[in-house]
Amino acid sequence: MAHFPGIAAALAAVSCATAFAQAWPAAQRLAEATLARHPEAAHVVLHVTPPGAADSENLVIGSTMGHLGKKADEDDLRIMHEARTETVVARSGDRFNVSLPLIDAQGKVIGVVAIGFPYKAGDDKAPLVADAERIRDELRHEGLDARVLFAVAP
Repeated sequence: MAHFPGIAAALAAVSCATAFAQAWPAAQRLAEATLARHPEAAHVVLHVTPPGAADSENLVIGSTMGHLGKKADEDDLRIMHEARTETVVARSGDRFNVSLPLIDAQGKVIGVVAIGFPYKAGDDKAPLVADAERIRDELRHEGLDARVLFAVAP
């Protein structure tokens, strides 16, 4: 593989993502089930802080678009600490991303949920933000709990 470093890196990334999905299957199943229930969304990503850990240990443990294992960046931490929603049109221009504080069943911010929607220039963004808030609130009312999401697979 020395002659193909890009392939080696890609295989390592796939192996890492697979390991994360297998390590915390509840979080991955939740991301996939949420997207399946909401065909209006293009992706769902769950950034969660492990129970008892510092927020700096927050990472992606459930995702329908990859990035499993990615540690929280400054934007993720700001969304968590300030408990506010941030939005951005993707560089490609065809996706509108909404990142919101992820709130557990007890009302504690445990991370960030990032939800992307198909988008084209001129689309009204307000209904997309409202859809993302509704999806996030559904997660909370389903009994969201970081301990369950981080339960290690047998």
